[in-house]
Amino acid sequence: MSVSNISLKDLLDMPIRYNQRLLIELMAYETSEEFTKVVNKAIDDILERMARNPQLRQDRQENEITIEIVDQLNSMGFDASFDQATGGHCDITVDGHQNHRWLGEAKKDKSSPQWIWEGFLQLDTRYMAATSKCCTGGILVYSYRPNISEVMLAWKSRLENERPTIKIDNCNEVVNAFHSTHDHEKTGVKINIRHFPLCLFYEPKK
Repeated sequence: MSVSNISLKDLLDMPIRYNQRLLIELMAYETSEEFTKVVNKAIDDILERMARNPQLRQDRQENEITIEIVDQLNSMGFDASFDQATGGHCDITVDGHQNHRWLGEAKKDKSSPQWIWEGFLQLDTRYMAATSKCCTGGILVYSYRPNISEVMLAWKSRLENERPTIKIDNCNEVVNAFHSTHDHEKTGVKINIRHFPLCLFYEPKK
């Protein structure tokens, strides 16, 4: 097979590294849904690797963790920015071709979901343009407490109480993650948000 005759399917069928596969998907996507999926998969991969060494991030500030994620997205080939102006200063902005945009807000988990709820309001009512090309994003929850499952369940419950009409689905790809969908009050466009957990709890017994 010559290089000039290699198709997209041929490339994806090759034994290539995961980040190389994501880059191919990023270059080849055609819809907002496909763009969102590849961004979400990239962040899943980054958070998975970060969670494997929580001892290195015990003294990190919220913004420091977020900047690390943005830097890794850029190293993977994404056009990602930290604190970009988009109706306000959004923590994570990922721009794609055809003017697609994914927005993310990151929050350190505290003793209650209130801080995360405030981040959701920022993302939904301040940053989100709620157009056909800017209607997806994520809430990233950085937790230093034990049992992040309980943290995410408490956040999910708070979200359902605050927004009774919101639709929530568990994520099949990542444990403790979930999706939420709601109609935006500004345009009526459906807003799809992925809720990402990052467990940084670290208290070794020996």
